Amino acid sequence: MNKPDVFALLSGLKSDVDRYIFNFLPLRHDIPEIDLLYQMMRDYPSRSGKGLRPGLLLLFNRAYGGNDSQAINTAAALELFQNWIVIHDDIEDQSDLRRGLPALHIKHGVPLALNAGDALAGKMLEMLLQNKSILGRE
Repeated sequence: MNKPDVFALLSGLKSDVDRYIFNFLPLRHDIPEIDLLYQMMRDYPSRSGKGLRPGLLLLFNRAYGGNDSQAINTAAALELFQNWIVIHDDIEDQSDLRRGLPALHIKHGVPLALNAGDALAGKMLEMLLQNKSILGRE
């Protein structure tokens, strides 16, 4: 019996979560300032991260008999949480780089980076509120 490659499994789950996130986040807007915000919101999630938190959430969900379709929304919200926290953390730590690229506040300035982080926090909460229809009230 072959042992599963945990890293390959987590990588596949990350791809599923990323796809879910990018289908959820707004893509474009006719107003240039809003369009820039949307692009900034997609910046950190599009960078190559490990995606351990959402991957582990989905693995534990499976271990306890759940299915991915009921848990992927929460896993994606967890990944959005990580990304907005990292935007704010980079500002506080005055980091120049994130995942090998210039930090968002270096590229666009602190005020716009904070706006992008806050917008991701709002989208994370919106995503979590969808769990009521996915999982039910309880």
